[in-house]
Amino acid sequence: MDKRKEGAGIIKAVAACAVSLGIYKAAGMLLSPLFRDDYLAAFVYQLIFAAAAAVFVWLISKNTVYRSSSALLRSGWPSAALFIVVFAISGFRAVAVVYVNGVAIPWYDAVFWAVQMALVGYCEESLFRGLLQNAVHRFFGENTLLGARLGVVIAGAVFGAVHLMNSLIPGVSLMSALIQAAGAAFVGMYLGAIYLRTGKCLWFVVAIHALNDAAATVGGGILSGSSMESVVELLGSMGPYAALCIMAVYGIPTVIILRKTKLRPVLDAMAYERAQA
Repeated sequence: MDKRKEGAGIIKAVAACAVSLGIYKAAGMLLSPLFRDDYLAAFVYQLIFAAAAAVFVWLISKNTVYRSSSALLRSGWPSAALFIVVFAISGFRAVAVVYVNGVAIPWYDAVFWAVQMALVGYCEESLFRGLLQNAVHRFFGENTLLGARLGVVIAGAVFGAVHLMNSLIPGVSLMSALIQAAGAAFVGMYLGAIYLRTGKCLWFVVAIHALNDAAATVGGGILSGSSMESVVELLGSMGPYAALCIMAVYGIPTVIILRKTKLRPVLDAMAYERAQA
């Protein structure tokens, strides 16, 4: 009975991801004729996506995915050290691009874009880590290393696969979308590993996800007049080696921080907290 219930939890999580993304895409198609400002339009679509994600999180988990252990956060945040370094490098490139090319959009569009980046982090982490990773983790054993690791890998792989939808955007080649999807899968796994090591502090991974996306897209020239399509194509122009590099950069630390000696105490601590609740 429990396995059936947990299996149903995975189905609900996948459905939540699919329907939320479907609402987001439908909003883009139906509402785009109403907007002349692309940045305002993207903000509105993302706001609708965030509302859908919030509703599904409440329906499925009653917002329990937003509860975490402060003690584990204090001991687990160093697992994000690589992400912080990558963010710093991306941030340096972003500052350099803005310094050289300037900001080619009005200040209010920059505000819409910045809030959109925060909403991207919220939506994707709530759905893929908060709902899907947790559902897979519970199905394969909430207090087992296998369950924890499969949750990270499967949620990360699905997160990466979703980026293949970018190949449907005019101006984005299939190769660019494939490279982005492969890289995103391993970034998602690393985020999932950080999520575990910090006692499942979702807000922490929401923040670093949003900051990293913001720095990466500014570095790609998004505030200097480039489109999101050109940012994806920039990644694709680097060829398959770009994907291999990203997979190595994020895959190796994911394996390291999910090693038994570090993960076992975290799972035991979370099991103790559940027993005390």
